Amino acid sequence: MSPLLLKLLLVLLSVAVPIAWGVAVNWLFRRLHPPGKPSAEDKDPTIEYYI
Repeated sequence: MSPLLLKLLLVLLSVAVPIAWGVAVNWLFRRLHPPGKPSAEDKDPTIEYYI
């Protein structure tokens, strides 16, 4: 391969790989936490005071 083609491939991969990683993580997170199901982080924490 020519050096110019290798540089273009490197630039393309350096842009495409982070985008693909973000799409994959977003897809996996949505599969693990469906929008209709509240997670433990969505609930308001309750603080109980014992006097």
